[in-house]
Order: sequence, then C-alpha cells, then structure tokens
Amino acid sequence: MMQLIYSLEQIQDFINWVKSKQLGFITNFFISSKKQSLYINDKLLFFYKANNTIIILLELHNFYKLYYFSTNYNDLAMDLNRIKLPKTILTCEILSKNDIMNEDIALTKNGFQQYGKIVNFHKKMDNINNKFKLPKHIRYAKHADRHKIIDLIFKSFNKYIDINMTISEIIYYIDNNNVIVVDNDGDIIGFAIYTHLNGQLYPMLASIKEEYRNTTFGTLLYITLDRLYKHAKFVSFFVREDNTYMINYYNKNNYIKTGLYSILYYKENGIDKIMPLTHD
Repeated sequence: MMQLIYSLEQIQDFINWVKSKQLGFITNFFISSKKQSLYINDKLLFFYKANNTIIILLELHNFYKLYYFSTNYNDLAMDLNRIKLPKTILTCEILSKNDIMNEDIALTKNGFQQYGKIVNFHKKMDNINNKFKLPKHIRYAKHADRHKIIDLIFKSFNKYIDINMTISEIIYYIDNNNVIVVDNDGDIIGFAIYTHLNGQLYPMLASIKEEYRNTTFGTLLYITLDRLYKHAKFVSFFVREDNTYMINYYNKNNYIKTGLYSILYYKENGIDKIMPLTHD
C-alpha cells in the first residue's frame, strides 16, 4: 500500500531499516533537506515497503519519479515486481557511478525502458569579475513572474517527464534569487533555474522560446550563467545527450565534457496525460 511520508526523519529510518538487514545497500536517492521538506509539506512524497526494499515516489506533473533503498539489485528487481505501483507514468534515474548494468536489469525486468541520457560539461572560471552586473534584458525573476515562468517551462519541453521539479520547488527558487529570466520588453522569453554550492554554480533547468534560440538572446542567457555567481570558481551543466543545440554551445565555448552522468528510464503504467497546473 502506498503511504505518505510525513518527515525527513522517516526517510532516515528507511535507510537504517535497509542497512540493518546487513545484506548490502544500494540507492538512487540523496537527501536534500530543503527540497524534500517542500515535497513533504505539499504531500507529494510517498513510500512502499517490501521485503528488502523501500520504494519512494515523488508525485510530479501526472507522473511519479521513483527512488529506492534496497539491499542489492536482485532484491530490488524482485521487490519491484511484488509492489503494485500506481497506474500512471513512472520515471527513474540511475547515476553512472552506480552499477549501471545490474541496475538496468532490475528496471527493465519490471517494464522500464530507457528514454534518455544525461551528460555533464564543466568549465573552470579563471577570470571572475566580482562586480559583474546582469546585462540588459537579463534580470532576476520576481514572485510575480511565477505564472509566466511556469507556463514557459511546460511549453519548452516536449516531454513533460523531463521537468523534475514541483511547482513549489520552482517558486522556492524564484523567491530565493535562483532564477534569471530573459525579459524582452516585458515578455519573458527565457529562463534559467540554478543553484550554487561552495563556489560552484549548477544550472538545473534552462530554456528559451524556440523562435529566439538562434538569436543573441539565447547566447546571452548562457553567457550570463557563466559569470553570474560572483564567487563561482566552477560551472557545471547537465544536458540531455540528444540536445544538440546546447552541446554545440558548450563545445564552442570551451566546456569540457566530463562524460555520462545518468540514464533516464520510464514506464507507461497508465494514461499519458498532463494534468492542469496550479501556480500558487
């Protein structure tokens, strides 16, 4: 039975429960107290408990993203088969540093299939201008922009399963100055959501309206991200392997390709339909 997760402490209890079996420990879940507190507050995080596995589901935009704590990949495969998952779209992301082959087997045995790969590019920032100001047409997003930004996000991605953020999460980033927008005389035509940690900047989701992608507006957005955070020493981008527009941009601007970061999976367990969004 799918049950609601009501605290971060409960997630830690799941980890301890799996480890207590002393049969190994594998996971694709990483605790981020800020993000997961938002999920818990919005009642979007659920769990299933099986023999040797805890399955965690994050409810997103008419689909669930699947995470797990388990003892090993054989147990994961068997326990996934035992659990009656909700009849909807399910997605799962596995990291390249994990045992990809066995993880792939555990998922594909249970009806999941690959739909994309994420690669990583990075660049060391040697000449940071600490007094860098946002250029014309680029500004920080305001709370009042949230409707336009959320609408643009959903119009920018053909596969809504690529949008791995809740509405509350997007608004949280807006309210904490972690979103910049391209403002063309009042029309928001592009955006970038990012985070920074220990002098490193990580863009999380970025796009620009298709009709502006081959103009200076598109280039301006990514150049600004290069130099935005005044203490940044290192910028790291994660991008779909089939996103040739962005990969060409990174190659042209001397980013170093680190390699494969993760593999994306999905399972059609129900109707593929986008639910109406709420912005508040």
